[in-house]
Formats: sequence, structure tokens, C-alpha cells
Amino acid sequence: MSKVVKVTISLSSDLAEILDEFAKSWRTSRSSVVQTLIRRQKDIELAQLMAVGYRAMADENLADADTQLAAQAEVALHEQ
Repeated sequence: MSKVVKVTISLSSDLAEILDEFAKSWRTSRSSVVQTLIRRQKDIELAQLMAVGYRAMADENLADADTQLAAQAEVALHEQ
């Protein structure tokens, strides 16, 4: 488990109210709410980065497939 570090933050009153609503609804502490939301945001950003990477890989795979298909077609034409 990671070392726990105490951090002090300032929030507007409306955000503090929202934080308290989450804490009450989730039956947990403010600290736990903040930790959960930070982890969720980190997961979201990682998923977005992975999606970009997967799209790039898919584009590369399509380009490779086009190249290989063209080469195979050329070989097939010469064999006939």
C-alpha cells in the first residue's frame, strides 16, 4: 500500500457541498471521495491514450495488409 500523505486543498463552497453529497451518498469520507475521483480520472485518461494507440496500430495494420495483398497479387499474376 502507498504511503498516505496529508494534503490541504481549497474548494469553492459549491464544490465543497458536492463533495459532502458524494461522501454522504457513498457512505465514506471526503478523502475517500477525492481518492476515488482521482483514480477514476486517471483510468479515463489511460483508456483514452490506449484508444489512440489502438487506432494507430489498426491504421498501421491496414497499411501493412494493403502492401502484403498487393505483393501477393503480383506473385499470383506472375505464376499464372
